[in-house]
Amino acid sequence: MIASGVILWRVDDPRKYFETVVNRAGAESRLSDILSAELGAAIGRNPLRAFVATDQDTDRAEEILATVAEQCRNTARRDYGIDVVDVQLQRFDFPERNRLRVYARMKSERARISMKYRSEGEEEGLKIRAEAEEGQTRIRSEAFKVAERHRGEGEAEAARIYADTLEAAPDFYRFLRTLEASRKFVGEGTTLVLPANSELFGLLYDSNHYQGAKRPGSEGAAKASQNDAQEEDDRPDDEMFNQGG
Repeated sequence: MIASGVILWRVDDPRKYFETVVNRAGAESRLSDILSAELGAAIGRNPLRAFVATDQDTDRAEEILATVAEQCRNTARRDYGIDVVDVQLQRFDFPERNRLRVYARMKSERARISMKYRSEGEEEGLKIRAEAEEGQTRIRSEAFKVAERHRGEGEAEAARIYADTLEAAPDFYRFLRTLEASRKFVGEGTTLVLPANSELFGLLYDSNHYQGAKRPGSEGAAKASQNDAQEEDDRPDDEMFNQGG
């Protein structure tokens, strides 16, 4: 380390002052030697963090300088008749040849600390994510269980309603089921081939061709055919002839 300080002084004993240092240049030379010795000893006795620190609990620069000032004061008064009023630290730095290596070591230390913080943060993040996923799985499982219970209750209620409906009006229920089935598989432009006694055929036949009439093969259809045949027999012969021609 390179350290230098400033001494504020005054003459305390003029006779001793002129007998020992003679003039100002001599006094400054003697005081420089005293300050250099005491400051070097203080730096050697204390760690670097006592002079350069961000924590007030470890910063002892003012206390060390006060001790150096007291030592300089005692020596200067005793030997040269000079009263040292104050001592201040003017410079405290690394030598130029050592500065780059010191800065590289500081960067390496900071990188090590940052990596430690990153690893701790990643570990904590993994822990939090694992807990969150566990909670998510638990909530979904509980929600699925509740949904399945409600779905089962709904299906049971629907089955009960279907059963009550079928028991109350079986023909109407059969009619509705037939309509529902036709909506599902009969689309626009669909061609169906059905037996004449099919309920779906009867439904489509009655609704599209013979409103209110029975489907073919039934009693109503037979009566309608007999009536049509009777009407043809009652027509005049010339009309039948004209139609035939």
